[in-house]
Amino acid sequence: MFLARGQFEQAQQAYQTLIESGSAKSDAFRGLVKSCEGGRRLDECRDYLSEYTSKKPESSPAWYGLGFVNYLKGRGEEAEEFFIKSVELDPGNALAFNNWAAVLAEKQSFSQAIEKTGKAISLDPSQTMFYFNLKRIYKADGDGERFEKEYREYLAKKDNTFATGYGKVLARSYRQKGFGFYNQGRIEDSLASLEKMTEIYREIGHMPGLVAGLFSRALLLEESGEENQALDLYRKILEINPNHIQARQKVEAWDK
Repeated sequence: MFLARGQFEQAQQAYQTLIESGSAKSDAFRGLVKSCEGGRRLDECRDYLSEYTSKKPESSPAWYGLGFVNYLKGRGEEAEEFFIKSVELDPGNALAFNNWAAVLAEKQSFSQAIEKTGKAISLDPSQTMFYFNLKRIYKADGDGERFEKEYREYLAKKDNTFATGYGKVLARSYRQKGFGFYNQGRIEDSLASLEKMTEIYREIGHMPGLVAGLFSRALLLEESGEENQALDLYRKILEINPNHIQARQKVEAWDK
């Protein structure tokens, strides 16, 4: 909560307390580093983690944290060494594999980066961040269509876990495109992108995303003068979520 609110000093102290308890996993070390980054204390964080790893050299999460802070400092070679150390100590450290992939991608070692990201996803397929990383690597490697192709393959195989991970990232990319088109005044393109977004959310059964996508499309249709189409979407939203206050207000206003 401190980190989300931008209260970086409090977040740093809370993460350090958790780490000192001896039960912290890699996500706590990641949180510590992000807190220090927000508070512009990365050097202090690096010193703290260097001392910690000297005392507890068997800690895979700590080596991951030290790697992450060096990565953010632009020290890719040192970061990679620490990520390798981390996964040697714990081959199940998904965060370390994911950040190792980011270092490899910066060196344009794309095949290795894809392999490491794939490993991270296989270890923790619910972590959306890993899919984002994979999509970026594919794009950097000049194969931007590969991500959606793999999504379709998982969807066809009814592999819901991986299809959902891919789908959430893909849907968000269409959402960003849609709002980008809107800012350019390209309403038809914006509607098309938002429609693709809602189609993906429907395919993976992600109801919160589907409702949000339908509402965005309805607002845009209403703004464009397509009131009847907008009303249909508001009603579809209420079929999915009868407690959607804004959609209900829209429908009630029309009914009056």
